Amino acid sequence: MRYRIHWQIVLQITISLVVAFILLFLFVYQVARTTYLDYAVSSKNSQVSSLASKVDKIITKNITIVEHYARSIEYLYDTPDHRQRIANVTHNLMEEESNHIQGYWFTYDSSYRDQGQGDIRYTRTRNNTIVQNNSKDLMNPNDADTSQPENKDHPDYDFYFGAKRTGNTYITSPYIDPYMYTPMISVSSPVYDNQQQLMGVAGMNLMLDEVYQLGAQLTEQQQGYTLITRKDGGVIYHRDAKLTMNLNVYQNYDADFVTLYKDIIANQLKHNLTPVNRNGMYFFSAHIPAADWSLIVAVPERLIERKLIYILLGCIATVLCLIVLCYKIVRTWVSRSVSNPLSQILDGVEAVSQGDLTRRITVQASNEIGQLAMRLNVMIENLRTNHRMEEELKRVSSFQLIGQMASTMGNEVRHPLHSIRLFLHFLSLKPQYAEDARYFHMMMEEAERMDSILTEYLLLTQEKVPELKRQSLNSILYQMYPLLQALAAEYGQIVLLELQSVPDLQLDVAEIRKLIHHLVRNSIEAMDEGGTVFIRTMKTADGVNLIIEDQGRGIEGHILEQLGTPFLTTKENGAGLGLPICLSIVNRHGANLEVQSGNQHTRFNVRFPLPDGCTC
Repeated sequence: MRYRIHWQIVLQITISLVVAFILLFLFVYQVARTTYLDYAVSSKNSQVSSLASKVDKIITKNITIVEHYARSIEYLYDTPDHRQRIANVTHNLMEEESNHIQGYWFTYDSSYRDQGQGDIRYTRTRNNTIVQNNSKDLMNPNDADTSQPENKDHPDYDFYFGAKRTGNTYITSPYIDPYMYTPMISVSSPVYDNQQQLMGVAGMNLMLDEVYQLGAQLTEQQQGYTLITRKDGGVIYHRDAKLTMNLNVYQNYDADFVTLYKDIIANQLKHNLTPVNRNGMYFFSAHIPAADWSLIVAVPERLIERKLIYILLGCIATVLCLIVLCYKIVRTWVSRSVSNPLSQILDGVEAVSQGDLTRRITVQASNEIGQLAMRLNVMIENLRTNHRMEEELKRVSSFQLIGQMASTMGNEVRHPLHSIRLFLHFLSLKPQYAEDARYFHMMMEEAERMDSILTEYLLLTQEKVPELKRQSLNSILYQMYPLLQALAAEYGQIVLLELQSVPDLQLDVAEIRKLIHHLVRNSIEAMDEGGTVFIRTMKTADGVNLIIEDQGRGIEGHILEQLGTPFLTTKENGAGLGLPICLSIVNRHGANLEVQSGNQHTRFNVRFPLPDGCTC
């Protein structure tokens, strides 16, 4: 039963905690998932912004170079040998710049001061050598004039007319260099004189390999893609289509992506870089202001959420650890607070049911279990009291039996016994029986012993009312001391008095003398020769104590528990009525008798109550 109750409580509490932890797990996992996704998305967004910033720096740097190149040409244009000087500046730029620059060039506007057509161009070959590639000579009518108005809508001349049309630095769409077969763009800037008349267009051919390398960094495990587009939807870079000069979002992509692209561009214009999650893909975007391009990075949702499995496993492991820990705590708590106290109570009840009324249940608890243990202890104490009362009733019943026996024996035995003693005495006086006189004396002694036993019976059953008078207990002891000494001397022993000053008590002197005589005689008979009987008196807070202590062998435990029971004796010739008589005397005086016995001593302590009004 105790284990079932234990496990019922443990399982009920554990199941409740498991349910609570599962709900907590769901909540914590959802919070952790949201936090992680926010972090992952924010981190990826930061990477996209960082990439856009790097591309913007590349474009800005080259725009600045082209604009400085254009300003240098403006400064050199009015010098007599400006063509050679411009060529030198262009060549120097090619030598100073990195391998990402395919070439620098300056194209004259043929309508400016009738200077005619022509350009200055330096390019880089595949083996990284710099060559001058002036395909047109000034004033040579056989070469096509790039600056002619009829070429303004031709895509091959966009590098020139784009800058002329906008009046600012211009970036073309990507194209493939016919000599190096490399994707590149042209960055051009118009060159004006002091009257803002266009003298020509200066520019560079920028290879996109550095931009492509940056774009590839955000394409993880070939499962996403990076897209760089112009404002008109033209594709600058796409992971899966390097040659992107003919791609346009509005023309070459499906309607759903075009709608998404429009939303992204609109959000960029509002400076809103919030990622978009659509169709299992996260779309991150950033604006490249230097070129007015848009950077769009698409990452599969599973890549963003791939580490959630570790968060999930971590949450599950944490919950399992908490469940195991709480189970151990609950089991320990139930054992200490419920199971162990109940076990102690059950053990105590089992012991009491088997007759051990000395058992006490010790449960240290301030709850209902502690109250139950306390009530059970009260019940055990009541049972112990009832048991004592039953024993007392048995003793009283035995007294009644003794009384009936004494009355019968007194009527039926005592008078014939006196007649027998009388005739034995007469016979012992006759001369013819002189030789047998000792036998007559023996028979008379036995008759006297039988008479004394009958007398003790009668004393035990008498309902005598004591004649209580104010008497000194010490005086009674002093009067009896010679008699007690003589009695002890017969056995080779002594009696010592150790009396303190005690108040007078309400005593029946005859009964007290009989009480002292019985107790001292028992002590003397319990000792060997040379023993000492100590008689002490002392006053305590609750009464006056008369203590008689011997140096005998002590009383065995099972005999000690039954002391005072009539006919119980360990003496060969004893009747077992001495202590019952003592208890009767003690009870009639309102006192109580306590017996303590060990291996080398036995102590009888009679505690008399203090008389009323005693202030001593």
